[in-house]
Amino acid sequence: MILKSKALVVDNCGISKINVFKVLTKKKHTGLIGDFLLVSVFKYRLKKKFLKARIYKAMVINLKTKKLRRDGFTISCYNNNVIIFSRAGDFYGNFINSFFLKETYKKLIFETNKKFLKLFSFVKCWI
Repeated sequence: MILKSKALVVDNCGISKINVFKVLTKKKHTGLIGDFLLVSVFKYRLKKKFLKARIYKAMVINLKTKKLRRDGFTISCYNNNVIIFSRAGDFYGNFINSFFLKETYKKLIFETNKKFLKLFSFVKCWI
């Protein structure tokens, strides 16, 4: 996921598309699966609590680019997909309309704190 790109939101928080303007990693300028981004709203479905001028945090779920696994499989998705968090790290939705990759699970468990474990109960399926 490159800076100034657009991505689809796959949870049911009310936002449909976002603009990426910062990747929250130490050295890279591109976001990989499981990385956190700072985003702004580009298009929304419901005008409940989201404004286009506010900054939100998002986590990359799926990418368009091909991901090569150690067992030889390559995985690529049709769109860049993210889920939305508040700046404090609270998950806005209560359902995720996409699948999670194993790489996302490993990154959340081993590299971040344990407060994102609740996300795995909202997921449809694992790949």
